[in-house]
Amino acid sequence: MKTSTRIICICLAALMLLTTFGMLFSQLAFAATTDSNSSSSSSKDDDELPVSSGSFRVISKPQFYRVGSDGVPSGDPVKTVKEGYRYQVVFTVLDKSVNESDISNVTGGFVASSGGYFDTIVGSDGFPESSVTQGGSSSGYVELDIEAYVKFNGKGRTMSLDVGYTYSKNTSDSSDRSYGESNGTVVVKIPEAVVTSGSESDEDSYLLATPNIIVTSYNYGGQDVMAGNNFPLTIKFENTSKDFNLENIIMEITTSTDLSIANGSNSTYIEKLGKGESQTKTLQIAASSAIEPKPQQVTVKFTYEYILDKVRKTGERTETLAIPVTQLDRFSIGELSVPDQLWPGDNTYMSIEYVNKGKTEIANLSAHLESDVPGISQSQTVGNIKAGDSGTIDFTFTANDSGTINGKVIVTYEDAKGNEKSVERPFSATVMDMGGMFPGEDPTDMPLPMPGETGPNVATIVMAVIGGLMVAGLTGIIIVKKVKMKREEEDDEDI
Repeated sequence: MKTSTRIICICLAALMLLTTFGMLFSQLAFAATTDSNSSSSSSKDDDELPVSSGSFRVISKPQFYRVGSDGVPSGDPVKTVKEGYRYQVVFTVLDKSVNESDISNVTGGFVASSGGYFDTIVGSDGFPESSVTQGGSSSGYVELDIEAYVKFNGKGRTMSLDVGYTYSKNTSDSSDRSYGESNGTVVVKIPEAVVTSGSESDEDSYLLATPNIIVTSYNYGGQDVMAGNNFPLTIKFENTSKDFNLENIIMEITTSTDLSIANGSNSTYIEKLGKGESQTKTLQIAASSAIEPKPQQVTVKFTYEYILDKVRKTGERTETLAIPVTQLDRFSIGELSVPDQLWPGDNTYMSIEYVNKGKTEIANLSAHLESDVPGISQSQTVGNIKAGDSGTIDFTFTANDSGTINGKVIVTYEDAKGNEKSVERPFSATVMDMGGMFPGEDPTDMPLPMPGETGPNVATIVMAVIGGLMVAGLTGIIIVKKVKMKREEEDDEDI
């Protein structure tokens, strides 16, 4: 009996000892597994993180402020960052490579994303530039207040930023204006943030910028459009949104009165335009022959749809394009009218005709007479000439010496676009000498009377003229009488 009891006690003791060792082994194995998993997870997480570099060290917890599409922060700091949203982040870093006493002031700085899960927004979408300013310090090193604008991409809690700044060195010599610079990379985890994807039903979804379509460029052939012609109008447009795809886009073209679409419809359908995507469309436009030579308007209206908060929304955008149009210049100048022979001391007239056959007014018509004879130079200002008007420009001059005169008339005017144009008309004329001979003609070449003959005197000439007039008068009387008698004979026959 005693032996049996002893055996039972030994067995129970052995069982209790095995149970104790088993529990201890299990706890050790679980702890080892947990540490291994934790180390693996941490290692994996660390492998994904950017590495800090340089002498910068973050000494304050970054504060995130939600901002709207206008770039203005609002409200208190947030603890939850959401994918696709934009934030202003503010924090302080310490630069242990620069003593505060060695600089007089910070002159400039930059902040840019170098990895992690926050993209920096630098001077775009209406956001101000990020800034680096000098803060107060109790450690003797330079402290920098950082203000950056970032967008969360929703993949992790790490923010990595390249930070740099320039500073003027502190010196007692006012002529020494030396500068220094320092930069590095700071990496910050956001343990307090609850990283979530942007909720489509989030009440803050209005903070996303409204999508728009803008015309980024257009071309009408590279030159001014000529009235009465057709021309290709090529329009390039872009979806400016980085958050929304645009769908069911209608592009509608409206022209001014004297422009029209040469073929096809004034509406174009585009099924989809992705984020930041652009497309190009070309259509033929006809310009009326009676169009005014000034910039003509073409209006481009876009209507489109996009999805926000699981709701299909609509938007529209209107842009105005300016198409410069010109009329054909049909202002013409005629040939110069000038006598072939001139006499010394006599007034000589010359004229030149003009006509505006175009459909627009020409401006500042003027003419200038130039000659190789001193003293023969004149200018005239006519003014503006309306479409269809014509006229002449006259000049009067006197040549005092015999010889040949060469010169030209220069007519200038401005077309409908204000471009100055000029037309020249040359001329040449001969000035006779006082004897009625051409310059250089020898008087001995003139025919002389025969010996014994004398030239007619004045009395002879007068008598000859009077005699001629009397003969002409008598002849006229006889003719009238004969006509009268014939008419009387015809009247008698009728009776």
